[in-house]
Amino acid sequence: MARLLRKVESSNCATEMDGELVMIHVDTGKFFSLKGVGLDIWQRLDAQSDLDAICDELCRDYGISADECSKAVDTFVSQLTAAGFAELA
Repeated sequence: MARLLRKVESSNCATEMDGELVMIHVDTGKFFSLKGVGLDIWQRLDAQSDLDAICDELCRDYGISADECSKAVDTFVSQLTAAGFAELA
């Protein structure tokens, strides 16, 4: 079963500065900053919502194991969803 994630665009205002994306949740005022792999995952969500497919791409691009990638992506997804910037579909 595919694990799907989608951005909740209406919940945030974002700006990119010096290779970092700073997002503010419009309802809560919480800040979230993305850079490096986190920003890479966020940008990949524009074209792909399947987390397993994103993990496959990250494994190839960063030379990491599928298990390591899955754990890291799950942690990141938990943070994004808890903050209200994304939701599992």
